[in-house]
Amino acid sequence: LALNLEQKNTHGFLSVQSSDTNNVFHNYQVINRLNFKLTEKTALLLINQWLDNKNLLLGGYQAQFQRQNSLNFKITPTINSTIIAQLLSGKQKMKSQLFAQNNYEFSTLGANLQYTVAQNINSISLNSKILRKTTLSNIKLRTIELNLTLNKYLHNNTNISASVKYINNKLIGTTDNLLNYVLMNGFGQGNNIDASISASMELIQNLVLNITYNLRLTQNHAVQLVNFQVTGLF
Repeated sequence: LALNLEQKNTHGFLSVQSSDTNNVFHNYQVINRLNFKLTEKTALLLINQWLDNKNLLLGGYQAQFQRQNSLNFKITPTINSTIIAQLLSGKQKMKSQLFAQNNYEFSTLGANLQYTVAQNINSISLNSKILRKTTLSNIKLRTIELNLTLNKYLHNNTNISASVKYINNKLIGTTDNLLNYVLMNGFGQGNNIDASISASMELIQNLVLNITYNLRLTQNHAVQLVNFQVTGLF
């Protein structure tokens, strides 16, 4: 169990009502994990996460609430492979006095299946996920994701990571751009691709170069991002 609570107010430390104007800021986060070992090769993991965040601005308060629960069934067929089946449920809410048109609330239900093969620090993972999100006004989103991830260590002190994700969204019932963005995590209606590759290599002793390339494709846009970073250790 992990608990993090940050708060600023004019009176009463435990006054955490988001609409309370005496409460200037609070950030409340709880993560609870329960792990049950069933057999030598199977285990059950229950994860609960709660996040409340509120800021009092000049035009009123703005608050975000998130709840996420997952039930994970883990199977280890061999010493180098793992299968995880996951059931997800959650709720997310935004409430703002200043920008009331941006308020939203939706619930999430989903399932995820992941297969991983790993040896030392090298690994390959295949992940499939289906999500259904529903708002209070009965706006509905169905998302299907397929993700392939590879991590490889080369002998010349170089690490390479690559990921390709296919995302298919089917959204019914809204033309609200902000809600679309939130529900679809910045992706678009229909088919989307999210790909990335990164490399970390030691140029000379105590000097490391990190390079990352990201590509995001939707039906209407293509976004590319390249990042270079050199780190010196003294």
